[in-house]
Amino acid sequence: MTKQDQINALITLSIAKLLSEQATYLIGILPPKKRESFEVMLKKSDKFIQAMEKGMDEYSRETLVIMTDSMHDGIANLRSELHGAVK
Repeated sequence: MTKQDQINALITLSIAKLLSEQATYLIGILPPKKRESFEVMLKKSDKFIQAMEKGMDEYSRETLVIMTDSMHDGIANLRSELHGAVK
């Protein structure tokens, strides 16, 4: 795996973790049929993330945590900015 492949994998996994962790905002407002499909997707995503993390070295796992935390911060800032813009 090239360095670029590793970077792309970390970014993609971080996005998947972010989706899984942010999903609680959406699950509560989805109609039952859509919520069920969404939860199935999240469970499969979580299993994939766990499998990928098992194969990572400590540095990559720590990097993934830092990246995901940074994305959470960005989403929190975006949420604050949109709060005043959405009518």
